[in-house]
Amino acid sequence: MQKSLTQMNLKLDRVLSDITGVTGMLIIAAILNGERHPLKLAALRNERCHHDEATIAKALVCTWRVEHLFTLKQSREQYRMMPRLVAECDARIEEHLQSLADRPADRS
Repeated sequence: MQKSLTQMNLKLDRVLSDITGVTGMLIIAAILNGERHPLKLAALRNERCHHDEATIAKALVCTWRVEHLFTLKQSREQYRMMPRLVAECDARIEEHLQSLADRPADRS
């Protein structure tokens, strides 16, 4: 996601400590839903955010190229899918470890 934002010259990483936090994900969702106005996007900031709306709005002035919006959408979908894939992998590992625990120890 950060690469897509950088390509759009969107400086979200300079005003948010984590673009995948509450404020970052709200702003990214709004962008992907068609919002482009920096002040409206900045108004989505979480109250715990260190920067004020005006500072965040300045970081949200950028170029809105279709191809970068597409890659941002794709990246967000991958990010959202990751916890499910990790859980699936963890379950497979656990199954395998259980199958090893059921085997008798080889005492040569």
